[in-house]
Amino acid sequence: MIGLAFVLALALGQAPVAGAASPPATAKSAAPADLAELTRRARAGDVSAYDPLALRYLDGPDEDYDVDKALHWLQAGVAAGDPASMVDLGDLYLDGEGVDASAAEAAKLYQAAARKGYARAYDRMGLVYSGAEGVQEDFAQAVRWFRRAAAAGDREGMYDLAKAYQNGRGVAEDKAQAAAWMRKSAEAGFVDALNDLGDFYSDGYGVAVDHGKALALYKAAADQGSATGMANVAVVYHNGEGVPVDYAEALKWYTAAANAGDTDAYYRIGLMYEAGEGVKKNKDAALALYRKTAEDPDADQQEDAQAAVADSVSSGFLLTDSRDCLPADTGSRPRARGAAGAARGRGRRKRRGADAEGPRRARPLRARPGAGGPRGHDRPPPQFGAALARAQAVRRSGAPRLCPAGRVLRAVGGGLGHGPRAS
Repeated sequence: MIGLAFVLALALGQAPVAGAASPPATAKSAAPADLAELTRRARAGDVSAYDPLALRYLDGPDEDYDVDKALHWLQAGVAAGDPASMVDLGDLYLDGEGVDASAAEAAKLYQAAARKGYARAYDRMGLVYSGAEGVQEDFAQAVRWFRRAAAAGDREGMYDLAKAYQNGRGVAEDKAQAAAWMRKSAEAGFVDALNDLGDFYSDGYGVAVDHGKALALYKAAADQGSATGMANVAVVYHNGEGVPVDYAEALKWYTAAANAGDTDAYYRIGLMYEAGEGVKKNKDAALALYRKTAEDPDADQQEDAQAAVADSVSSGFLLTDSRDCLPADTGSRPRARGAAGAARGRGRRKRRGADAEGPRRARPLRARPGAGGPRGHDRPPPQFGAALARAQAVRRSGAPRLCPAGRVLRAVGGGLGHGPRAS
């Protein structure tokens, strides 16, 4: 992955600095299991090594990723009756990684593991009934499976039961129950629950508002290597939630999140460069960061980033026809941007937890009166694409024309420099 330091170096016309912008010292992640040792054990017929070895091929360092080898060892585990292998092979079928996607095949494997009393399989059955492709949604049935998993001590089952109560899916919304099960999952160390329980304490959902507890939970998630946790810590300092506003601390944690793979953090650092919050104002840096954010697989995130670029460079585009100019008030307006569900279908599956399937979106930023930011962006207007194409053609022709007063172009595109400001 291209890191933050590299993106900024290109934007600022500097040579990239190796090792720049490293994560805070508190952010850490577990060392991967030893591949050679797991391979030795598996080849010697140690069934308990089959599933860990497969996961090492799936979730270890990029250079070791090998879905075919993972499938081999998971299938060997299934043949040997190992329920963990059944669930993890089911996950591959559910995601369509290395095999043709099949919720039906996944469900067969989950059910086989469930018959052996494997708690994680109960939770996976709940996920199948929650909307897996090709399976009729049955949220009441999903909740029954989540409850069974939670009762058996499965932390993911506790988390999914908490979300069911929070969202009122399969059960009536119950804030107290949502908070209670989210707390149990967080106490069991599930990183998604740490982040969500932090949100509960920050927003007063099912619990009394306690920004100190929220920050502690976000930091606990960050300690597990969660990029979302790092970004949430940054937002606390950026917003001043229970602590004084501290742009330097916010930038440090956003940087850690960006380097840990949270594309949304690039967007938020871009806002800081655009507004001059804790850094010298630099629109070129902001634009580079927004464009980096536009690579995110989440459609809403792409739209936020594209609109941010459009809003930032609109005054620099020159046009030949006033019909290409849009009303100035069709651009950005503050918009709360809550946490979105994890993006799937990114090519390489990651296990749940520690931002395995996302990463998930961090808390929204909050506009502070008189501070001029931070801010969100609405999606570009319908004329966005056509206006951009015409603007690019105009700039190549060298025959620019300014937009009339009160009208600007909301456009985004690579390789377009700044022109005179529109009047």
